[in-house]
Amino acid sequence: EDHLFLSIDHPRAGIDMASGALIEHEFWRVDDSSRTKTLGNVRINASEAEPFSRIYMTVGTAAASSSRELEPIGPQYRLWHERAPMQGELEITLPWPDGLNSRDDAIGVYRNSGKDWSWIASESTAAGLTISSRRLGDFQIMRDTTAPDLIFTHPSSGARVAATEKIQLRLADHGSTVDRWTADFNGTWLLMGYDPETEVLSWERDIPLPSGPGEITVTAWDEAGNSVTKTRTVNVR
Repeated sequence: EDHLFLSIDHPRAGIDMASGALIEHEFWRVDDSSRTKTLGNVRINASEAEPFSRIYMTVGTAAASSSRELEPIGPQYRLWHERAPMQGELEITLPWPDGLNSRDDAIGVYRNSGKDWSWIASESTAAGLTISSRRLGDFQIMRDTTAPDLIFTHPSSGARVAATEKIQLRLADHGSTVDRWTADFNGTWLLMGYDPETEVLSWERDIPLPSGPGEITVTAWDEAGNSVTKTRTVNVR
């Protein structure tokens, strides 16, 4: 009627792939009489989740898992079963790792998407970082200190170009995701459009470029506040 502590030998819930050790899980029965719970150090509020039926979920702690561009801060939290049916969102608070108790834009919550870790918007609270999610799975607090990838693909450096020449760059971020960007030509702002599926940043050609030599400057930021700036010199005919 309350909860119990045990370990599960299960390939997706009970084994820590980094160490091969069993993970201790704490179980919780989510129903109308129990909507908020602290399992281990993770606080879960299911008041808005409206489970389609009574749900048994668990929380376990595994060794930290690293990812490119991301530094793990604290352990990995495994909220299982990842396919538990939820109509609304759970509010999940991961505790501050040891030695960390305030907001840092470079630090955020990530969910294991299968191939990598995906950034999730979070809110800083006294207890930790709080997210809202309709899906369970593996979550981890990580630090992103790597700027986005920004590469000019057109025009080439020093090229002689038309006043409405295509300006195109590749923009990608594999950590906290792309947040915003800005571009100008000799200080005049340029309207840029971004397609996250193709990772292409393109000038919308909203105004003709003035003739003569000039410099295109493009800056991009990710959600962690890391930025990168690239320039390209051209001659507008």
